[in-house]
Parts: sequence; C-alpha cells; structure tokens
Amino acid sequence: MRPGFPARRGSMARLYGAANIGHEFLGKTTATVSDIYAFSSEPDDWAGEVAIGGAIDWQAGKLQYAAFAEITATTGFSTGSYSYGGNLGLKVKF
Repeated sequence: MRPGFPARRGSMARLYGAANIGHEFLGKTTATVSDIYAFSSEPDDWAGEVAIGGAIDWQAGKLQYAAFAEITATTGFSTGSYSYGGNLGLKVKF
C-alpha cells in the first residue's frame, strides 16, 4: 500500500513500506574474473527484506519533477547474513 497526500498546491507526496520474502532456487553461484580470481557465493535459501521510501512530484511550468528515496534491509533466515541499501533519484519530464 502506498498512500499519498498533497504536499502543497500542484504537488503530491507518497510514503510507502514494503516487505518481501524470497527463495533462492539456483543455489551456489560461481564467477571468474579475467581468469585470475574465482568468486563463489552460496546465498541463504530463504531471505526477507523490508523497505521504506517516499516520493514527491511537482510541476514548474511545462517541466514535471519527481524526487524519491528508499532504504532497504535484507537478512538471510538460515545464516543471519544481512545487507542494507538505498536509492535516491530525480526524474524530469519535459
């Protein structure tokens, strides 16, 4: 669910939250870089992720803008591995 509300005349702000559960079907992954370094990863079978974010849209003349931000936290259920991440962005329509 992503509810929105007017931030000021001619603009709209949205806040949202998300929760995801994922399952890894492939298992172990291996990659070799320049025939020198072999990297191997075996992710947890099950992982969970939560995210919160927001966006605001506005218009100035004929240009339309949208700025957004999101932060995420992910954890593996088997090993307790975790990661954090985020995204920031600006969209311009002309």
